[in-house]
Amino acid sequence: MFRIVLIALISLILFGSEALSQVGLYPQAVFLNMRNRASNLKVLNMTEETKEIIIDMKFGFPQYDSLGNYDLVYGDSLPEAKWSAVPFVRVFPKRLLLKGKEDQVVKFMLGNMGDLPDGTYFGRIHVLSKKPPAEIDTTPTDKISAQLDVHFTLVSALIVEKGKTNCEISISPAWTTIDSSKVNIMLPVEKGGNSPFLGTTEMRVMDISGNIVAETKEMTPYYSSGTRSFKFDKNLFRNGKYKVELTMSNEHKDVPDDFKVPFEPLTENFIVEVDGIE
Repeated sequence: MFRIVLIALISLILFGSEALSQVGLYPQAVFLNMRNRASNLKVLNMTEETKEIIIDMKFGFPQYDSLGNYDLVYGDSLPEAKWSAVPFVRVFPKRLLLKGKEDQVVKFMLGNMGDLPDGTYFGRIHVLSKKPPAEIDTTPTDKISAQLDVHFTLVSALIVEKGKTNCEISISPAWTTIDSSKVNIMLPVEKGGNSPFLGTTEMRVMDISGNIVAETKEMTPYYSSGTRSFKFDKNLFRNGKYKVELTMSNEHKDVPDDFKVPFEPLTENFIVEVDGIE
């Protein structure tokens, strides 16, 4: 007589959102530099059950796909060789066992970066939560049982500054696309300098008469050049031309003042045309 246990594993990766997560993080990102070589990340078990927490660091960065949507990119060896902060940062402890509603501080320490060029180096912190390992019942039986093991991974940013940092942004003419529910204003951005743009974009859309049709203010990271989609409800628009006012600044609620890369606010105005609304 014997027991067979089948384990099904479900992994959910949450990018900076705690809404569905089993853990909470504070702050939302870890920042280090030559003056502040240590930083803490508080990990909170938001459930009533004991959870095992595993912390890992990987090289990854945000990018915008062909539709202008936010995505996280991993496994790109060229930028990794140039900009990865992961080899220079130690984290401890890497494994935690937290009871329900319990929290613990995890420490990040920056080591020697040698003669690397000035700039901002980066990566992603993965915080995985799961049920702690359970003892297997070895009692003889002919029953087959199944277990469902759900893993949640919360992803946060790792930012390391070295020396003098700078960021340059230039904007090309925008265009529009339309889908079933949205008008998408596609904004091409060319990023230069030795640091990502970690800031905010304010966009105001007006008709030719100057009436405000739509507006938004969003955090818009650019680690490399790319085209981002700003989405507005389709029912706000009619076919025709619109004036767009755009301002980009280094304002960001999760970036400490000491880590904000110097950046003069950039303002642009341009005309886009919406066509295809029925």
